[in-house]
Amino acid sequence: MNRDSRKLLYDVHGWAGFVVGIALLIVSLSGAVAVFAPEIDRWWNPTLQADRDARVRIDPDQALVRLDRFAALAQAGGLDASLELPNRNLPGRYGILYPSAQQGFDYAYLDAASGELLPPRRNHVYYFLRHLHVRLLYNRLPVGIVGLAMLLSIATGLLIYRHILRDMFRMRWRRDRNVRVTFADFHKLVGFWALLFHIVIASTGTWLALESYLQPVIAAVANHRPDSVDKSGAGAAGETVPRLAPIAPMVARSRTAIEGFEPTYVTLEDDAGRPRVRVSGDVPGLVQQGVSHVLFDRATGRLLEVNDVRAKPFWTQFRHALEPIHYGYFGGVWVKLLYLIVGLLPAALSITGTLLWFERRRHESRAPKAMAGAKAAV
Repeated sequence: MNRDSRKLLYDVHGWAGFVVGIALLIVSLSGAVAVFAPEIDRWWNPTLQADRDARVRIDPDQALVRLDRFAALAQAGGLDASLELPNRNLPGRYGILYPSAQQGFDYAYLDAASGELLPPRRNHVYYFLRHLHVRLLYNRLPVGIVGLAMLLSIATGLLIYRHILRDMFRMRWRRDRNVRVTFADFHKLVGFWALLFHIVIASTGTWLALESYLQPVIAAVANHRPDSVDKSGAGAAGETVPRLAPIAPMVARSRTAIEGFEPTYVTLEDDAGRPRVRVSGDVPGLVQQGVSHVLFDRATGRLLEVNDVRAKPFWTQFRHALEPIHYGYFGGVWVKLLYLIVGLLPAALSITGTLLWFERRRHESRAPKAMAGAKAAV
């Protein structure tokens, strides 16, 4: 590689990190902490704190009766009435989202053992961290640009240090008086040893951020078709429904409809006047939370549709594996801890890379002056 090509790579590498440096710092820090966001949310909100082994005595039908005014608020605000069931992220509680004049939205919670309506939550730490990481509090597109810049920085870094694989066991962190050397060694060491993690995080994060802009392409590739059991409705559109079947048996049946299924949400839907119940939940493995579901006719309790992501074509399974890979919620607390530690490293790379970029620019600006001074002395 000649000198001009190497200089160009350094410039692209430096600009890619510098231009989005602050945004990358914010996305990296919020993403690392957001790995433990559900735990932080429970810690800061006494309303969410319950014994994981507490017995659930209130069934979903009873919970909906007690939370009916919040369900009505949700439907009046254009939302589906969606009841969160007691699960590993919300032990011993039912929850329902509804519009709020103060917060924009809020949650009402019910004790699953006593049926008591609980005090409102104190804060929305989980939602703030998630919103900050996913949208920078604004939109997914800037986060997608940050991800692309990170991938560009990784690619140019590999080209600059193309012999790094050969020299990886001879690399040293020289912590001497030369701050630039110290930062440069730290930057290279962190960049190399966390390389695979950073490629995975940057590529999955970029895809998730830009997915909505590429939705037609994704739909064409995935060719998604639900595993339909019976798609006929309870009757014609506008037909009067004589009664509504209880929801609790539907939740129980969903557990047997999909192997290893853990129901987490019950959503009341209205399809052309035909009331339906969607039971969404989690399945074991590398699968996004809440995307598998079982659909019932609420008037009759009849099973309409089973959607187990694990039975879908490869590209659909691949797409729904990206979120758990990106957020690290697929392997328990030790995987989360690893994601927290290694997830902070892009922030360190952003800081050291910016400092090195400024130092390089300062050194380059001094060089012509030094040469001019030397010629004048001659």
